[in-house]
Amino acid sequence: MAEAVQLYRTLDRERPGKLPPYVKAAAGHALLYLHEPRQAAALFQAAIAEGDDSFSTRMGLFYALEDAGDHDRAIDHIDRLAADQRKRIGAEDDTAERENTSYVSARTAAALARSWANDQEEAQRRLAALAEAAPHNGEVRSAAAGVMRSRGWPRRASDAYAEIVANDPDDAGARAEHAQALLDFDSFRAAEAEVRAARAQRPEDSGVRRAGRLWDIHQGAELDVDAGMGRSSGNAPTGTRDAHIESYLYSPPIDYNWRPFIHAYWAEGRFTDATARIERWAGGLEYRNAGLVLSGEASTGCCGSGRIGAAAAAQWWTDDHWHINGAAELQSNQVPLQARLAGYSADRAAAGTGYRFNERHAFDINAGVLHISDGNVRRSVYATWDERLYASARLKLDLRAGVYASANTRSDAPYFNPRSDFSPAATLSLEWLTWHSYDRSFSQKLSGTLGTYDQAGFGAIRTSELLYEHIWDIDNFLSVRYGAGRVVHPYDGRQSGRNYLNLALVARFW
Repeated sequence: MAEAVQLYRTLDRERPGKLPPYVKAAAGHALLYLHEPRQAAALFQAAIAEGDDSFSTRMGLFYALEDAGDHDRAIDHIDRLAADQRKRIGAEDDTAERENTSYVSARTAAALARSWANDQEEAQRRLAALAEAAPHNGEVRSAAAGVMRSRGWPRRASDAYAEIVANDPDDAGARAEHAQALLDFDSFRAAEAEVRAARAQRPEDSGVRRAGRLWDIHQGAELDVDAGMGRSSGNAPTGTRDAHIESYLYSPPIDYNWRPFIHAYWAEGRFTDATARIERWAGGLEYRNAGLVLSGEASTGCCGSGRIGAAAAAQWWTDDHWHINGAAELQSNQVPLQARLAGYSADRAAAGTGYRFNERHAFDINAGVLHISDGNVRRSVYATWDERLYASARLKLDLRAGVYASANTRSDAPYFNPRSDFSPAATLSLEWLTWHSYDRSFSQKLSGTLGTYDQAGFGAIRTSELLYEHIWDIDNFLSVRYGAGRVVHPYDGRQSGRNYLNLALVARFW
């Protein structure tokens, strides 16, 4: 493709303004392959303006506009192209007429344009209608499987791709998409087999190359970091100043499903008379396979938290909708910093479940028990409902409604320890995709929360939070998220404000 572009530019210098439109269209396809969509779109538009009305060139312009992020123009263009296609073409007599493959291809692309603009319901509706009219069309079925992935149904997508490949083993594109669906729910052996087969069939295909790149990245090590710091007023249980850093360093996969890891945790809170600190290090092992994630670790530490600890966790997506999870910890990092300051430690157990309908609706409920070494037992439950209110190519507006409640058995603890509390809240989040180029993107997100906190003996008092974040995704191997926020929350009837910064990072090495 690079040679094709170079040849076009050489010819254009030698014969400026004299190259025929089909040459410009060919160069446009090469530039699109090389991830230069704006240059490709300009050449496709020039070729069409000069009389190249071929289906291939007009489809090329659609994909160039999509890849360049010009979704409105892309949808308008593909809708006009689909309207121009007749179901059947050829001579007027029945024996010479034949099906027009471009009719289905244009309508399939029009449906995918809705999916890429985050209107998954409309994309699914259009593809279902096409599948009813052409039930064995591989292009339609592959597009429908892609929409299933976008809706959060990787198993359904995998089954659909597997059926396509079974009917057409030479379809390298379907194999590549199948591999990505398999990676979505950690079916690693099957994903590798599809990547190998696709690479053997069509190593130059852009979809095959992307699937291969995702597999290669998965085969490397991974570093996950979560950090934050805050400044508080009033009687916040985190102290006047607080900070934490938690990191996991995973090795490359061993025998597909196993990854040893190192886990480090540090947290500190400054109070009027002293500073509380937790420092712990752990080594562990994680197992992932077909939606099941198991992990276990042994830990130790210092600064009053040096006792030997252990933790185990499990999560299982039983299908594309239901998941269950559980965890148990000895020497839990979730012990309140004020309790740590008083010399106490804590053990923890938790369990939960959730149901994801699709990309627009989901709920979760989790319950936990924290046994603090002073004899106090804290029981808590937290339930959330997530609803997508609006979605377009660049904007997403989400609502999360949540309810939290807890109760403690000790009434005179030297840390914030309400006899019981109850807190309903609603969070509205607006995410704006500011910049996007293939696997690289930058988004901004603004979240606002309003609620009440009802503590036994003090009544219900308003709570609020405002958070602004930047989200960077760089070539699938680095994701960075950072933000600044303020939360206002009452403790023992007195409002406390906390300003904070947070950072989350996922880096992959291969």
